[in-house]
Amino acid sequence: MMTFRSALNERRALLLLFLCILLVLSLGNPLRWPESTLRSAILVKTPIGSSLDEVVETIEAFWWWDIDCINYSDGFLIDSWGNTVGEKSVGAYLGSYFSLRTLTTPVSAYWGFDSSGRLINVLVRKEPDFAVW
Repeated sequence: MMTFRSALNERRALLLLFLCILLVLSLGNPLRWPESTLRSAILVKTPIGSSLDEVVETIEAFWWWDIDCINYSDGFLIDSWGNTVGEKSVGAYLGSYFSLRTLTTPVSAYWGFDSSGRLINVLVRKEPDFAVW
């Protein structure tokens, strides 16, 4: 017969196991990597000089990535001053991750291309919804 105390200990053990699994899964999420590390990993898959079509095919191969826009007439914005990189661009939502400080942090990548449609730069942006503290 299970006593109240043993049932409580079993629930605590299950909660601890659940929290450990959640911690392992969240720490293993590559979206938590620094932007520069993510950029390097993306450049392995879409190296400088790749065509726009090759980049789009690569993005579409990752079913969890979602293309936000393909712009054939302008590069991607790099700051709030209106400065852009490239003559053409592709933007994609890579996913998001949860943290106690920022709650949800969406991660996006932007590929900039020259006038002939060859990749010249990649930018990764993390834009937290808001900071709790």
